[in-house]
Amino acid sequence: MQNIDVETIRKTSKKPYLLSVIKGAEISRDSAIYKLVSHREVVGCVARYLKCFPILSFIAVWYSPNLPGQETGSQKFHLDHEDYRQIKAFMFVEDIGPNNGPFTLIPAAASEKIQNAINYKMTPDNKQIEDETVYGIAGSGAARPLTGPPGTLALIDTSRCFHYGSREGSAPRIMLTFQYITPFAFVMPWNWRKGVYLPHLKDKNMSSWERKLLGVEI
Repeated sequence: MQNIDVETIRKTSKKPYLLSVIKGAEISRDSAIYKLVSHREVVGCVARYLKCFPILSFIAVWYSPNLPGQETGSQKFHLDHEDYRQIKAFMFVEDIGPNNGPFTLIPAAASEKIQNAINYKMTPDNKQIEDETVYGIAGSGAARPLTGPPGTLALIDTSRCFHYGSREGSAPRIMLTFQYITPFAFVMPWNWRKGVYLPHLKDKNMSSWERKLLGVEI
């Protein structure tokens, strides 16, 4: 973080509370990050959950300043809309505790109860819901904050679990995040085999495993 101008990034970011300090295009094929996100055990775990071979659609290192201010956007409970099911993975770069604005989720069963109770719609005006609504339906103890030491890895279906993050805290938060979706995701274009995600990672010599992971072939 010493060589990253966080303040400049924050001033130009659409989400000043959640900054991409390292973007996917900056991550190379020979990096430790790519070796992790393409690791067969990680991808295999995701594939078993999604019931198909996943596509790696996003990589970034996120920094949350956790400054005071009105909660907005992804700082409020919401579901993600890219697919019916997906996996967003979070690896902690530094220790994350209750004071670091941790990613906080509601388990899938309780989240489904909330969706049914309020007829939840993921439209711009209705995507975010208030804490009072969530806890009024799921109970005050339903939330699960993700905390732990560096190297902690969490795999979350953010399409099924209500969640928020980057709320005000006494210390910042930094973590690696990456996303896997299915070939049938809403955000996939009809000609997706041409490659729309992370094109710089594609290589003519890559394995069939990688070709599937990067969306070059089924």
